[in-house]
Amino acid sequence: MAIVKSSTAHSKLDPPEPVIEPQPRFRQPTIWWKGPDEHIREDQHASRVHEHLLPHLEFGTKLKQPPPGHIRLLFWWSLDELKVPKPNAHMSIDIALDPDGSLDLLKIQKIWGLETVQIIHPLRWRIFQPGDPNRLSALGVHDLSLERHIFITENPVTRDTTVKRILRLLCIDLYFLSFLGLYHLIFHGGFTPKQRLPVPEWYDDTVAFRNNVVHQLRDIKREMDDTREWMLSCGNRFFGLGAHRRTRYSWTNTPVGDAFQDLGGRRRELAMQWAPAVLTVALIGLVWFLDHFVIRVF
Repeated sequence: MAIVKSSTAHSKLDPPEPVIEPQPRFRQPTIWWKGPDEHIREDQHASRVHEHLLPHLEFGTKLKQPPPGHIRLLFWWSLDELKVPKPNAHMSIDIALDPDGSLDLLKIQKIWGLETVQIIHPLRWRIFQPGDPNRLSALGVHDLSLERHIFITENPVTRDTTVKRILRLLCIDLYFLSFLGLYHLIFHGGFTPKQRLPVPEWYDDTVAFRNNVVHQLRDIKREMDDTREWMLSCGNRFFGLGAHRRTRYSWTNTPVGDAFQDLGGRRRELAMQWAPAVLTVALIGLVWFLDHFVIRVF
């Protein structure tokens, strides 16, 4: 009995079947990733510093439309935050689209340190699941964008990711409580937005209090300098500009000179001669001490 070979059986002469490579999935965030909490802290820190330096200007106002070839992403923690009358995104970024007009979701994950990237439908306020979980096609970008803005969120993160983010924030707070954080607080007035550090709000409040105290001490220092100049000027006029000369500006015509009239002879002459110099040096020394050891440290 002859065995008939099936036409569907694989033969060596048949071309090799194409290998379907698995699509890359979202990576699990590591402890070295900067999470969305830290990015939000950076933006809030820059906003607080800007409001302190330029209170009459509004910070964070971007162009009405993103640049050509870009799309603006707005991040919310959950869908419930969009149910308010005027929702404000926690953070935003303008990201370039691919040459074919699609949006790489893996790039967004790396930029913001998200565990997952979920697209929010701008009209239904629901999570949209694209065919490719790692890329949003050009048609999807067109349909899911509202005035070239795309709303994204993150699914409830796993316990491992939550623990990693909490540990990172704890280490950051300990850094600002350490010697380096206190050094920048006292001698430099905190950190600038260019350093891109997730500065907590309590640290910025402490910096604002420190700067207020420093400004008040500088005002006191200026007043003391003015008072010192006034006292030196008054002292020169009061002491007669040299008591050893017998002129109408001598010590005998001043209230201090009258106080030495009870002293007799040589002792009275020495007291009247050295008293203005001693008092002037003591006054200058007191002002110098206050200037170097009380005010200049700030």
